[in-house]
Amino acid sequence: YDKTYQLFDMNGSLLTGIEGKLEDLPVGLTIDEIDSEILFPLLLLAPEEVCIYTDDSDEGLVQTIRNVFEERLSFFPYRMSKLFFSGNP
Repeated sequence: YDKTYQLFDMNGSLLTGIEGKLEDLPVGLTIDEIDSEILFPLLLLAPEEVCIYTDDSDEGLVQTIRNVFEERLSFFPYRMSKLFFSGNP
């Protein structure tokens, strides 16, 4: 996270076009309650591990992701994203 979010797989490839239906949401959630660009795809993918590259771990959506994914979440300094995702800003 550096003022915007992007999702990548473990190979460093940008994830785009993740589509799902409202019925794919966990029970009790509505689309109005979650971020449709980042949190919704993460909920659909249900990854075993989530890595966030940020220098702002107090940002709102980062906190929400932390609350949802708890022990599956790892934080790294934003500068490390440039090493892992070569060619990306």
